[in-house]
Amino acid sequence: MVLVVANVAAAGTFVLGGDIRDFLRKRREQRLDQVQRQLVALLMAATPPTPAQVRAHHNTPRRLLLGSLQSLAYDVEGTAFDRALQLVDAFGLDRDIRRLSRSRKWRKRMRASQLLHLLPASSSVQRTLLRDSHPMVRAYAVAGLTSDALHRWYDLVLVALDSPERPVHQAAQSALIRSEPKSLHLLEAYLGDQSRAGTQRALEVASRIPDPGIQAMLNARLGAADASTRVLVARGLGLSATRAAGQILGILLTDDSEAVRAQAAISTGYIGATSHAPTLGALLGDRSWDVRRSAGLALDQLGPVGTLVLRRSLTADDPFARDMARQVLHAAAVRLRQPPPLDAEDLFELDAEAVA
Repeated sequence: MVLVVANVAAAGTFVLGGDIRDFLRKRREQRLDQVQRQLVALLMAATPPTPAQVRAHHNTPRRLLLGSLQSLAYDVEGTAFDRALQLVDAFGLDRDIRRLSRSRKWRKRMRASQLLHLLPASSSVQRTLLRDSHPMVRAYAVAGLTSDALHRWYDLVLVALDSPERPVHQAAQSALIRSEPKSLHLLEAYLGDQSRAGTQRALEVASRIPDPGIQAMLNARLGAADASTRVLVARGLGLSATRAAGQILGILLTDDSEAVRAQAAISTGYIGATSHAPTLGALLGDRSWDVRRSAGLALDQLGPVGTLVLRRSLTADDPFARDMARQVLHAAAVRLRQPPPLDAEDLFELDAEAVA
């Protein structure tokens, strides 16, 4: 009997505890929603927040304010983002971020790194966290830089690019890709220094930036002995869309490396270099399937000129070229809701039936 009573009491306590947790969770969610609505109203208001509006949040938990502004700042820009920085300053939340950045616990410093976008670009906290001893703190610090802060601390982001820790240099690469064109000369200077550990990583960044100013950096590495470097050159030229880029891609289409030829074919399709259609047609019979596939897709992107080359390849002597042309044309027909093209065997069968 005692055991039964104990079990019933334990079950009741468990259920009651669950109800209390659910109640508290709903209260927190309601409070968060209320605070976020109030902050959105302040961010979107025509005038800056008044002292009275700031004092209205005097009793709001600082962690709640900080977390709400952190998430809202990612979704706004322009005047609303500037207003978010004003609220951080008005609420004194910048002091909380500074305190976190000085903590002996790296997880708290990492939390400060996640909040860097709420501080002005000139804040010394950013320099401190970008030089932190823990790689995860540095990685989040790089990722948390705004466009203005990224330009200001570009040299430290390039230092992060040299880091052997993967999270750090990957965060630096992502940040550099979204950097503004006014910083490209710094990236060019970095690429010119062969002693830097992250030169290849910087080249990967350059190959993903759609800016004509990048082309000079890529052209300088056209004759690199490393095939992976030439692949990056071919990839970057696909974003340039200039006459010179098309000429260089014509050279890379005949490269010794199949990876380079495949990427050059893809980039040729991107920039619409119809003058290379015959070369792409020849690559339909390449010994590498990747090259044949890339050449076929590139011809498909070249419009009528590419389609003409593909149709002519249906009767090519090379069986690989015929097969790839057929695959690409059939896929295009499905996409355009058109009947599939007839290949040489089909035409032969039709002629035989006509004679009979």
